Amino acid sequence: MRSWYLLCHKAGLENFNRACLSLRQQQHIEIFTPVITTRRKRTDRPGFRELQEPLFYGYLFVATDFEVVHSSALEESPGVSHFVRHGQTIKAVPEYVMAEILALPASQPEEQALRRAQRHRRRASTNALRERICKLATIPERGIRSALFLALVESTYR
Repeated sequence: MRSWYLLCHKAGLENFNRACLSLRQQQHIEIFTPVITTRRKRTDRPGFRELQEPLFYGYLFVATDFEVVHSSALEESPGVSHFVRHGQTIKAVPEYVMAEILALPASQPEEQALRRAQRHRRRASTNALRERICKLATIPERGIRSALFLALVESTYR
């Protein structure tokens, strides 16, 4: 059964792009990375520069069925590090968590992912989860944001 999983990519923008290219074009895997716009102080002159960066730095969401494509084939793709595991097993991100992430205003999902999110959203998830995810999106430090997101996903497995 096709589910969303959390995949870590190797550090750096080049590895992020390599992982996305490999998974999309060679493996034909649907991937999703929510993005946010941040403001960084310019070093060359006064003012700020607006940049788009991944909401959860270092992580990609991949939709796959491990009966069709084995997890080791994905982990061996260029730029990919490993799947996020709970214990020793790779667990799917719960549907209600994924629905909230896909519904974030900062996200720019593909059309198919957006339709799926609307379908899952009808099944309803809690306002508390939505508020926690939206609060994560407002944290400016990407490392802290990613760590708190991982803790949130970990807490949904219990």
